[in-house]
Amino acid sequence: MNLFSTQFRVALPLLIAGFSVMAQANDVEVSGSIGMGFMTKGSLTYKGKFPTSPYTTVDNNLNGTWRIGSLNLGYEALRRGKWSIWVHGQYSRSLAQPTLHHDGENVASPSVVKETFDGPATYDATFFGLGVSYRVPIGEVGLIAGPRAQ
Repeated sequence: MNLFSTQFRVALPLLIAGFSVMAQANDVEVSGSIGMGFMTKGSLTYKGKFPTSPYTTVDNNLNGTWRIGSLNLGYEALRRGKWSIWVHGQYSRSLAQPTLHHDGENVASPSVVKETFDGPATYDATFFGLGVSYRVPIGEVGLIAGPRAQ
């Protein structure tokens, strides 16, 4: 939450600037998307100095289909001629996810740590950033940058 408040303090002057040139800016864009990806069956295994101690073994398997939905919001805070400054936000979440199997063991004399679990691999991501765009005859070309948490 602290990161969001810092980002908001950075974006607030742009929002205020957008309200002051409302006749030229104040465009709002909302979009959504659904993506799907198929996982092949497979595993990632790392073996350390096995069978002598210390060693680490990790076996992970992802099986199933990813479906991810996202909601995007953009606000045009400032427009000068063909150039615009945008404030963008995005929220993504897995709607269906593959099954994750994890089996790991770490041996460091004289201790042993072992973990095994099975369950859905969930995904959530948020993005908040600033962008700049330039109007061309067939639309706009732009670039957005900002931090993403997932």
